[in-house]
Amino acid sequence: MTNRQKAAMETRRRLLETAKQMIAEQGFCHVSIDDIVKACGVARGTFYTYFKNKEDIVQAISRQPFSDIEAEMEKMSGLMEEKLCYYVREFTERIQQHGLKITQQWVKCVIDPDAVPEDKDGKKLDYDLQSLQGILQKAIAAGDLKADTPVQRISRLMISQLYGVMTCWCMSNGAMDTKGLLEDYCSIQLPALIAPYLAK
Repeated sequence: MTNRQKAAMETRRRLLETAKQMIAEQGFCHVSIDDIVKACGVARGTFYTYFKNKEDIVQAISRQPFSDIEAEMEKMSGLMEEKLCYYVREFTERIQQHGLKITQQWVKCVIDPDAVPEDKDGKKLDYDLQSLQGILQKAIAAGDLKADTPVQRISRLMISQLYGVMTCWCMSNGAMDTKGLLEDYCSIQLPALIAPYLAK
C-alpha cells in the first residue's frame, strides 16, 4: 500500500469517527457536512471523495460492527442456546455502541428499502436473515440441531425480535431497557423456540 493510499484510508477513518462522535452528541439534524470537515481539518470536497451525503456516512458507520459476529460464534464452544443468546446480545450491543442518535438515523434511512441504493443498507434485513440462517445451517451440519430444524422460520422470529427491540429503543428515545428485554428473551422465549430442534 502506498503512502497516498494510507493517507486516504486515514482521512476516511477520521471523517467516520468525527461524524460518529458529533452525531452521537448533537443529533443528525444538528450536524452539517461543514461541521464534520471543519472538525477534521479537511476541505469540503474531501468529504465528497468518500461519501455522497450525511446519510451515506451514517450507513458506513452502521455497517462496521456486524461483520464479525458470525466469525466469533464459530470459535465458540458450548450449547446452541448459549451461542444464539450470544448472537442476540452482541447484535444489540453493537447497535447501542453507535448510540441512540446514529441508530435512529440509520432506521430512518433504511425503513424504506426502495429508497436505499442497492449497494447500501437496503439489503441489511436480508443480510441479517442470511447470516442467522447460515449460523443455524452450520449447527445442523455440526450435529447440534436436528436436520428438520425450520431454519428460515427461526431466523425470521429472532430477527423480528431484534429489530423490534431496536426500533422500540429508538422510539422511546433510549428509555427502553433493551438489555433487560433481551435477557428475558434469552431466558424465556429462545429456549422454547430452539428446544424441539436440539440434537444433543
